[in-house]
Amino acid sequence: MFLTSGADWASICALFAARRGYVDTVRRCVLESHNDRLVRWLQRVWLAIGAAVLLLAVWWVLRDAIALAVPPIAIAAVLLYLLNPAVTTLHRFGVPRPVGTLIAYLTGGVVLWGALALVGPLLLGQARDLVDELPRIFVAIQNSVNTQLTRFGVSESSLLQLDTEAFGGTIQDWLTTNRDQVLQLLRGAGSVVTWVVHLALALTLGPILAFYALSDLPRMSSGVGRLLPPDRRDEVVEVGGRISRIVGSYFRGQMLVAAFVGTATAIGMAAIGLPFWAVVGIVTGLFNLVPLVGPTAGAVFGVLLALTVGTGPQQAVLALIIMLAVQQVDNHVFTPLIVSRSVQIHPITVILALVVAGSLGGIPMMFIAIPTVAVLKLVVLHVAVTRLPSMSHLAADLDGGAQAGRGTVARLAQDLRAAMERRLAAAEASSVINRRKDDDDEDDDDQELGLEVGAGSR
Repeated sequence: MFLTSGADWASICALFAARRGYVDTVRRCVLESHNDRLVRWLQRVWLAIGAAVLLLAVWWVLRDAIALAVPPIAIAAVLLYLLNPAVTTLHRFGVPRPVGTLIAYLTGGVVLWGALALVGPLLLGQARDLVDELPRIFVAIQNSVNTQLTRFGVSESSLLQLDTEAFGGTIQDWLTTNRDQVLQLLRGAGSVVTWVVHLALALTLGPILAFYALSDLPRMSSGVGRLLPPDRRDEVVEVGGRISRIVGSYFRGQMLVAAFVGTATAIGMAAIGLPFWAVVGIVTGLFNLVPLVGPTAGAVFGVLLALTVGTGPQQAVLALIIMLAVQQVDNHVFTPLIVSRSVQIHPITVILALVVAGSLGGIPMMFIAIPTVAVLKLVVLHVAVTRLPSMSHLAADLDGGAQAGRGTVARLAQDLRAAMERRLAAAEASSVINRRKDDDDEDDDDQELGLEVGAGSR
């Protein structure tokens, strides 16, 4: 009983009891088989719980060191996903990966330097002017809000009084009153010098880590694969490749979409003569890295500038129309072609994921919410299709022989099932080849033994 699995033990006991007609023995064997499966399942559950508790304890003990290591690793991961396609393409044409990585770094540096040289002075000038115009913007907002409040019968004593001097005095009074809390917050967040050192460390180590990772990526992937159990290696490598393609395609797509949205917004705002049009374009592009946020933030910012320091409501309407046009092009052309094909998530799921991520961790969590949900969807569906027989209907063919649409759960489940069938077929073919090789080796051994026996008899 202790040398066989639960299924084999149940089969042996059932066969033994059936031959003798012992019904009680069959029941006892089946019960022991179920108990054996239950024990193994409980062992796996407790193993997973123990691993989670251990990881949590390690994180709690090393949280400061982990917080210091996360930014460089995050920067290296972004550079890895952005530059790996270019390095891989160069490698296919015979360029060694270290040389291809150096070429990608130099090309990216030249492009970044050119963009900063072209847009940087203009952007800095407009940002400086915008800071100078902030008091005027505050006063304009105050007057507009007070006008609307007056129309609703609000008394003059209850109107807003947010002139710059009073606003500055209010901030100073608040800082004086809550000095202890502010100092405690600053001590908890670290000094400015420490923050600058961490930022410099991240900006220095991130590209270095990415360079070595890009140069040795195939060797690293092969080394990680050799660490996996042979019977699970192909499956883990296949699922890991899908995850890598999802994350890489998403981040590269978001970068391209953000560049288009920012550039198109800046051109449109410049065409209508909106002040600080370059700042509006940059803000819109950066916020567009978070889905559904960029166009809204750009529209609010552009309309606010048009109403306060621009030419008025007509310019605000034009700015809103431009933002709506950019959003429509983004939603119906760029995002479906570049981003949606990689993550394959329904818009309702996107909205819910952004809301939950924003409540948990703010903008940084919203930035990684969509690829995280896409990866979880892939892993859960893979487990359901390959491990749970009751969920096999997810990968079944549609009625009437219709083909599942791209990006649907049925299509992804069918792809996962097809990949599993290919792995099983390859494993079966490899097993047949190994058995034939073993049989041939046994035949050769028998022939050699026969020759030795014949020679001895002579």
